[in-house]
Amino acid sequence: MQEMIEAREIRDVRANWDYLHELISCYLKLNPKNTHKFIISAFADIIVCLLSSPSPEPDTHWKPEGLQQRKVSRLLV
Repeated sequence: MQEMIEAREIRDVRANWDYLHELISCYLKLNPKNTHKFIISAFADIIVCLLSSPSPEPDTHWKPEGLQQRKVSRLLV
């Protein structure tokens, strides 16, 4: 779960809550009930770490290369 969050470079919990909610829901659906307490505990730890780390400045949010390139292309047209 942590690797998936890191791969998406998620730093702002509030801005990415829909993705995080979908992620925890999938983990809970795909795993037996006797593992849910461990999944929820790991998820809570990750959320607490994300919330306690300093937020990036609005202009420094991570954006995929393709998205940045498309925005630049639109400005040039």
